[in-house]
Amino acid sequence: MSWTSLPRELKLQIFETIIQDCYGNKRPQRGLASLAAVSIQWQAFFESWTFRELTLGQSDLSAFSDITEGARKVRLRYTRRLWLRVKLNTYDSLVCRLPEDEATIRSNNAIFTGAVWNLLTILSAANGSLHGRGITLELSAYSPSDLHHCYRDFKMADEYPFITKDDLVDQNVFDRYHETRAAEQATHRSHTLDDMKRFRGTEPLSLISVQSGSIQYGVRGAARRLPRVNIVTGLILRRHSYRNISTGALEMLIFQSFIGLEMLRDEQWRPVEHEQQELVRTSYFSNILRGAYTLSRLYVYQDNDRGLNQDNPMTRDIGPGRQLAAKSLSLTELSIGPEIDSTGFLWEFFPALLKKYGYPYFFWPELRYLALSCPDLRATEKGFNQQAIDNVLRAAASAASCMPELMTMELWYGDRWSTALFRYSGKTDPPTVTWRSNWKNSWGFDLIWSKEVKEGWKETATVYLDYTREPDFSIEPLDEVGSQIWDSLGRGVVRHLELKEMVLDPVSLKEVEWEADHGTSLWKETCLPKRNRRASHLRRIRSKKRSVSHAQLLIPLTRATRQRNIALCKEYMSIAYSPTDNKGGSSVQHLCHPDSWFWAPATFPGCETPMDYADSHAAVMASVADLSIVRFDQAWAKDGHVLLRYTAQGSHCGEPYKGIGSTGRRAQWSAAAIFEVEGGKIRSFTKDWDQKTMQIQLGWAPVEESDDPRWNAKALGNPEESRKNKG
Repeated sequence: MSWTSLPRELKLQIFETIIQDCYGNKRPQRGLASLAAVSIQWQAFFESWTFRELTLGQSDLSAFSDITEGARKVRLRYTRRLWLRVKLNTYDSLVCRLPEDEATIRSNNAIFTGAVWNLLTILSAANGSLHGRGITLELSAYSPSDLHHCYRDFKMADEYPFITKDDLVDQNVFDRYHETRAAEQATHRSHTLDDMKRFRGTEPLSLISVQSGSIQYGVRGAARRLPRVNIVTGLILRRHSYRNISTGALEMLIFQSFIGLEMLRDEQWRPVEHEQQELVRTSYFSNILRGAYTLSRLYVYQDNDRGLNQDNPMTRDIGPGRQLAAKSLSLTELSIGPEIDSTGFLWEFFPALLKKYGYPYFFWPELRYLALSCPDLRATEKGFNQQAIDNVLRAAASAASCMPELMTMELWYGDRWSTALFRYSGKTDPPTVTWRSNWKNSWGFDLIWSKEVKEGWKETATVYLDYTREPDFSIEPLDEVGSQIWDSLGRGVVRHLELKEMVLDPVSLKEVEWEADHGTSLWKETCLPKRNRRASHLRRIRSKKRSVSHAQLLIPLTRATRQRNIALCKEYMSIAYSPTDNKGGSSVQHLCHPDSWFWAPATFPGCETPMDYADSHAAVMASVADLSIVRFDQAWAKDGHVLLRYTAQGSHCGEPYKGIGSTGRRAQWSAAAIFEVEGGKIRSFTKDWDQKTMQIQLGWAPVEESDDPRWNAKALGNPEESRKNKG
């Protein structure tokens, strides 16, 4: 039986079996190109996989043009998502903490412009050929050097495997990958604000003038606009790309090129420089939405880095929200947060303004899903502002009365201490109105539904949204614990939203959830202003405390923090046990607090600090010149403690030891180390060492050879066999 005679259903089963058997749940398009060459039918099927999701750099665009030009542009029908990763100039350690100079900025803008222009030119050739299907384009830019200097986020690496929702099929795979990479990337040198001037302080990338004579796009010197591309229906800028793209560049792309854009997702980080913040704040929504007539879905998630933005904290500004309310009347889905104050979106509907001016001329005829971050939904241990929250919830009810198609509205907020969300859901009759927060579990109080809030939502549901029954109201606790809220800056609340995959791209959402569970902060005490760091340091030195308080050591730590603590202690031991790296106390000083202490009086008399231990060990390694750690038998952390049990080996092949000449004898022994870690540095080190085993094997112990396994060099050299010897 020939291939052509097989039923279509059987062919499809064979194709799917090939994909599953060969590649499992891995990204299959990386190895399917050869299968597409078997026949025309095989080509059509397997190219639908290979072209479904594409990741391209600017160096790939020439080949991409060749395989999609002319009649081959039909391949773009298969493309659902295309990610353009623009590779910028590299830099070295001499400038990694300095802002980019003007020449570098111009060069990077030229690289970015050229890559975007070339891609748009390729895509424009396929205009009108996709028969109603469109491409979602993701844009990002990075320097290969970004991953090797101050801010080492493994999610920037080329080999990061989680790109789309399809890559998230196995939660265990995601967790293991992130736990492993987080432990590998952990550094024990705290970042300072000055460290990040290049990576996070450089102005956002811009599209340079297309009339530039130094870069030729078509007719030299002629006034040109960006190529018009109607097959791009979605544009994404995700949060794991730290190089921002300017509002002006987005404006040009939307107005000049993406004439069929339906969806915009912008997850770029909040700018560091105050001037950039003001530019985004004053012009983003008014400029981006002006003339974007085809846009129906807008998702903006602007997060901040608490270390970088501490000199320019977020201030309440309802202006952007008010602009958004006026410009969003044609949207079907809208999500804004968390560093953008969305209260302004509801401002015209606040009770006092409605009473004075009446209803505004706002009407959202097609808006179905709405998610807004709202700083008024906050509390502290001292309580919350019931009146402010009531005003917001009443304004939300009034605004909902102007949204006849509304299915779900969620207002939410999270900071280091509190998380809360409000949800209206019209998926059932009666609809539901829900309040959830961590307040009850944290402080013992919670919101109370006011009469005005209930009446407002009852009227909206039954009069304006045509439900036959009044809403059901409920108050439920959030199960966020204190450490999760602190580590995620409250962003973990997003996982509890019904509209969470609207608020964040699915991969970004999974990353935020992981950060909430495992910790996010690479910032330590050195992110404080210098005068505060100095004062804190002096207080510790003057107090001369020799131990960490019990309460401090029992603070629950995230898994990522525990892994970083283990990596710190392993780094210390690796240096201490290295004949080449251990130059004495100065070799490990950067890993320890200045007033740290060491305890092992029986085996290391006279050693009072971890630096003293390194000095003593360096002296021993002058004799045991090939000393090394064979393996770490156990390594675990709990709260502020780390335990390492390890096996070491070496031979007396160096200098004489206390008058004993080089014997050449070899030894293997075990030891245990208990560390206390505070603020990313070692506070104390307690050592338990099988000294007798080592010294007898090396011939250093003042004893005679014996058949007793407790004193027999051969038995001590093979402890596993000795423990089985019942004699």
